[in-house]
Amino acid sequence: MIHTLGLPAVLHSDGNVTPLMEDIVKMGFDGLQSLQPNADIVAVKRAWGDRICLMGNLDLDYLLTLGTPREVEAEVKKLISSVAPGGGFILSTTNVLTRYVPPENALTIYLTAEKKPHSLNNRLNISFSIFSEIRPQHAAEPN
Repeated sequence: MIHTLGLPAVLHSDGNVTPLMEDIVKMGFDGLQSLQPNADIVAVKRAWGDRICLMGNLDLDYLLTLGTPREVEAEVKKLISSVAPGGGFILSTTNVLTRYVPPENALTIYLTAEKKPHSLNNRLNISFSIFSEIRPQHAAEPN
C-alpha cells in the first residue's frame, strides 16, 4: 500500500538480519533501518545494495558512547568510503542518540559526513542533517 502512495517502504529491524536479506528484498522494501554493527554492511551492500537502501551501522553501544571523536571520525569515513559509493546508503546510528553519547561524538558524525559529499540512488533522495530525512524524489512538495 505504501508504494501506491509514492512513498518508500523502509523496514526497521534490530540485530544481524543478514540471513534474512534476500527475503527482505523480495518483499519489496526500499530501505532497511538499522543495519547493526554485528552485520557486515560491506558484504550486505555488495550482495543487495543495488536493490535496497541501507541505513545505519554506527555503533551506539560502544563506539559512540565510549569512543573518542577521532575513533568516531575514522568509522564515519570508513562507512562512507566503503558503503556510500553507488548510492543506497544512509549514514546513521543504530538507534536514537541517548544522553550517554558525548555531544562531541554526535557532532563528529555530522561534521565528518558533511565533509564527504555523496549521492544516493534515485529511489531515495537524502538530505543529511543530524537527523536524516527521507523523501521520495517524485513526491509533491507539501503546501
